[in-house]
Amino acid sequence: MTLPVVISIIAVIVSIISVIAMIYFNSRNSKHTDIKDIEQRVAERTEVNLKLDTINQNTQEIRYDVSAVKKDVQKHSEKIIEIEASTRQAHHRIDEIVDRLNKEDD
Repeated sequence: MTLPVVISIIAVIVSIISVIAMIYFNSRNSKHTDIKDIEQRVAERTEVNLKLDTINQNTQEIRYDVSAVKKDVQKHSEKIIEIEASTRQAHHRIDEIVDRLNKEDD
């Protein structure tokens, strides 16, 4: 074999080894990157889920508070109705007393 043929064969072998090494290391780094990406996505989703859980708990607390306020307002409305009725009765009695006093003065 001549020198140019040997050099060509060596060049082809080195090229093939280089391509195989490139494919191996590329796939290895790709898997490593995929694992990092997955870990990052899991961390982000976990953080989002925790925030959503917190928002959900806060919303539930607000609902309970609003429900309690509605009950308080309803109780106050009932009390106001009772007070208005009592006030009407008191005015009626006062009017009767004033009428009696006016009749006695005549």
